[in-house]
Amino acid sequence: MDVTLNRDLLRADIPSFSYVGISHTFKNSPYNEYPFAMARLRWFTDSFDPRLEDEPMYAELSALRATLQFEAKLNGHFTYLQARDADAVDSVLDSLYRNLTGGEERSASELGPHEPGIGKWVNEDEFTQRYWLEFPYGVDRRELYERVGDLVRAGHPDGEVSGIYLYPPDYAGGPDGLVRHAFRVFAKTRAGISAGPVLTAFR
Repeated sequence: MDVTLNRDLLRADIPSFSYVGISHTFKNSPYNEYPFAMARLRWFTDSFDPRLEDEPMYAELSALRATLQFEAKLNGHFTYLQARDADAVDSVLDSLYRNLTGGEERSASELGPHEPGIGKWVNEDEFTQRYWLEFPYGVDRRELYERVGDLVRAGHPDGEVSGIYLYPPDYAGGPDGLVRHAFRVFAKTRAGISAGPVLTAFR
């Protein structure tokens, strides 16, 4: 079936990740460790609009779009993905890709960049504080984690910092938006952790 979806849509716009595979990883971690792949799905779902009201394929494409939007509502706007919904997502993306390319199959064996949490999670500490920073896409997360750790410890030489944890990144905005990197600092109450030295050092 050779059909043009619209002039603006390219094959690269259709996410190439295996969402069935990604959905199974949610069972093993408290956080989404493939946030970029989920963000790509979210951005695509928000932007895909057939706009082919005079074409015979419009009804089918609109139905595929409606299915994606329905699955997004079931899965927190694709902040997570339940295994029972992932097959429907992959099926829609496969259909769109075949329509766009004239029959080619979507290569969807990869899960996307693996971006798990980094650092030590201290379950029973006396004091925790959460900070966040925003950077363009592509920042080295390990380097960012180490720099923040150095700044926290240098800013509180007499405090007892038990651990620092970097969450998976948050791609809440559009493709060109900044990425939020959130940290959790664990310490004893008397350490008196303050957000000031950490955040201002990156401004």
